[in-house]
Amino acid sequence: MRSELLTAAAESAPGNAASIDDLAAFGAQLNARRKALGIDLALLELQTGVSVSTLKRVFKNPEQVKFGTVMAVARALGVTLCSAV
Repeated sequence: MRSELLTAAAESAPGNAASIDDLAAFGAQLNARRKALGIDLALLELQTGVSVSTLKRVFKNPEQVKFGTVMAVARALGVTLCSAV
């Protein structure tokens, strides 16, 4: 998973894509999105099937977990991932 190939955009703000240059920063952005939505870790665990301990790793540094897990968390938070062309 190469950080320079990832772009994230909140579905609530189409066309407002943000380039991801640092995976740890991307994890922090996902965590900020979670907090802005008022979703606690236990609820996100129920929504995604991803354990709280793994969610914490996603938010600390997504490179530590499987890409599919990062995608599931991002999707639950209304964030889409796409590759840059």
